[in-house]
Formats: sequence, C-alpha cells, structure tokens
Amino acid sequence: SSSSRPSMTHIRTPLFGHGGYSSELTNVAIHGDTAVVTSVADVHFFSFVNGRFDLVTKVGIEDHARSIAMNDNTVVIGSPHENNYVGAVYIYEKDENGVWKETMKIV
Repeated sequence: SSSSRPSMTHIRTPLFGHGGYSSELTNVAIHGDTAVVTSVADVHFFSFVNGRFDLVTKVGIEDHARSIAMNDNTVVIGSPHENNYVGAVYIYEKDENGVWKETMKIV
C-alpha cells in the first residue's frame, strides 16, 4: 500500500525542481514532513506537501556543510572547513509560525 508520509523514495528529480541542485548537493536529511538539503553554500528547508517536497526557505552558510542532524523543530549542521578548518556548527530552529531561523552558530 502507498503512504502519504515522505520517505527516501520521494527524493528524486524533479522533486527538487528548483534548479541548481544536481551537482551541488552534499547532504539530505528527512524527519517527518521536513527535508533539509545542503549544497555548496546554502541550506534548503523543504516541507512535504501534496506528494512532494516544496522549498520553504533557503539560507546561506559560509562554507560547505558536511553533516546534518535533526529532530522535530531543530536542525544542526556541521561545516568543518569553516574558519580555516577549525569548523563551525549552525543550529536552526522552527518557530511557532513554521519558519526556520538560525538560532546559534558555534565556532
């Protein structure tokens, strides 16, 4: 039986049909109805609606994100090459309106 819940099978082109993703994607994480995709210098937040992930917001980061951890309302992104390879961790939280915002940067 088919499910309306997102899964890795939903991460296929043209699902992320917003252009510029094909060779720049570095990581994908899915939790519930949220997908987070990192590219060379951006973090893309998607919401699963009507059988596909739609882009909710895109935020820039200083360097290549290499890892993603997430739960319901928090996303943690590691960027090890930032700050002359010292690294940085970005923390994003979803507010009561469903908007993802950077709440902390650890260097």
